[in-house]
Amino acid sequence: MKPYTFCPHCAQKLESYQDHPGCNPATGGCGFVHWNNPIPVAATLIVFPSGNYMKEVEREFYTQMDKGFLTLVRAETREYTGIVTVKRKCEPSAGEWCLPGGFVNENEDTAAAAIREAKEESGLVVELLSDQPHMYNIPDRNQTMHFYMGRPIGGELRAGDDAVEVRIFTLKDLPQLCFYSHQDMAKKWYNGELRV
Repeated sequence: MKPYTFCPHCAQKLESYQDHPGCNPATGGCGFVHWNNPIPVAATLIVFPSGNYMKEVEREFYTQMDKGFLTLVRAETREYTGIVTVKRKCEPSAGEWCLPGGFVNENEDTAAAAIREAKEESGLVVELLSDQPHMYNIPDRNQTMHFYMGRPIGGELRAGDDAVEVRIFTLKDLPQLCFYSHQDMAKKWYNGELRV
């Protein structure tokens, strides 16, 4: 988000005030300060047992396939697992692949945002595997990325919201993901570095 040029309260041109763009009372301003804090973003790395998946997911999915979820997350079997990716509809990076995610809404918990974005973009209801996200600071976009691990427990795999396509890729066919943090999460998953 670009800093304001004019005050959103009194329309006076902003100047340097308290080391930030602001509306200095000493020059007739109202005292507004534009802090321009980092924007929180939440995303989920959603794991499937393999590329052979059911389009409609039920809670018993992992029990019925590949001997359950705990077998799935062992590092030596991860190369056969699939992760959910979406093709972006909007800029930045329209037409490229990433993991489901988006901006956190006002007064929304980041974990709730990750679950919401997963449903909006992939059609899947997910269960997060940890309350603690993996964090990435993205200074060039003024964002903080909160990444969760999740597994689907319901829903139907289908693109929605700002995604034009949703697919499950395994390690051998995973395309380059358009954001560094997304690519790094996928790499860490397949390298066995992420614990659940």
